[in-house]
Amino acid sequence: KLGPLRLRAQGGELEVPLEYLAALPADYHPSQRRPLLIVLHSLRELAADELTLWAPLALKRGWLVAAPELIVGREKGYLNTLEERQMVLRTLSDCALRFAVDPNRVYLAGHSMGGTSSLLAAAERPDKVARLVMFDPVVLPRGANLMMAIPGLRQWTRHWPITKGAIRRRNRFETPQQAL
Repeated sequence: KLGPLRLRAQGGELEVPLEYLAALPADYHPSQRRPLLIVLHSLRELAADELTLWAPLALKRGWLVAAPELIVGREKGYLNTLEERQMVLRTLSDCALRFAVDPNRVYLAGHSMGGTSSLLAAAERPDKVARLVMFDPVVLPRGANLMMAIPGLRQWTRHWPITKGAIRRRNRFETPQQAL
């Protein structure tokens, strides 16, 4: 049984290097195209957390699984930028170069910030994504991204219903696995 691979995406125009984890089914062979599931973590989690949740079921079905590290969000706070969407699409492109991906069966799944990134990436390139699964995507009102970027104003986001819900869930479950 092969553990997850840590890979660095080739090419692209992002300011930061893109790393992702990839898991291959035990019977993987490059001559057989496989569905690809790209899983995207929340702001407070890592790619490995999402891979732990999704990979067992996906690998059992013979799918490839990739989990990019959305480090832009971790360093600057999540701002729904073009760069964050491009990280998702670069992961898809890099996987298609390295592995036998079925281009008609590419799925995105994301939690919170990852849900929003997957939604925006799918909206940008609907021709590349067959299905989309989002858990608590952070869909902010128009102009809220600007507010998030201004020091001092960001504290008001804790009063938003979406933030209150995330805090409530975090208080109920110590780990993502307990929520399942």
